[in-house]
Amino acid sequence: SSYAMAVIECLQQKGLDPVDVLGAERVQAILQSEQRSRIALPDWLDLIEQACLATGNPLFTLEVAEVVRLRHIGVLGFLLSSCSTLREAGQILLRYEPLLDGVNTVDLLEDDTTCSLVWLPLIDHPSPSLPLLAMAIWAHQIRWLTDRPHFHCVAEFTFDAPPSPEIGMDASHPR
Repeated sequence: SSYAMAVIECLQQKGLDPVDVLGAERVQAILQSEQRSRIALPDWLDLIEQACLATGNPLFTLEVAEVVRLRHIGVLGFLLSSCSTLREAGQILLRYEPLLDGVNTVDLLEDDTTCSLVWLPLIDHPSPSLPLLAMAIWAHQIRWLTDRPHFHCVAEFTFDAPPSPEIGMDASHPR
């Protein structure tokens, strides 16, 4: 539900009324939900689809990722903010990420010069918006945690790139 709150915040930042986009009942339910409550996957995907249609941006999920802060991920956010290295943050993510959802798990691959987080689906045929959101959140959080806003992240996907509106990024490799 905290990610749903991020959708509402992102819509508001774009000057859109979330009630007009998502409906009064849905917005009220999100606003009244507790941070640790969960939204069913079909409801989450419908929420994102409605926001994509309302904004005319098939990559609206990437904009939601920019709004997500450590407070949206609760205790995991606190743990990540207390890490002194990206390696430590990656290890924390590996350990506690399953608490966020039952959609995916994470693998951490390291060598001397690079570190890769791999989004591994736990469901058949996941919507592209799920790994897009996760990877974009990871990139934004890494930049925030390191205080390096231009930290270079590369994302590779196994699905075709969605149509890209003019938002300043290559849809096949969001950064």
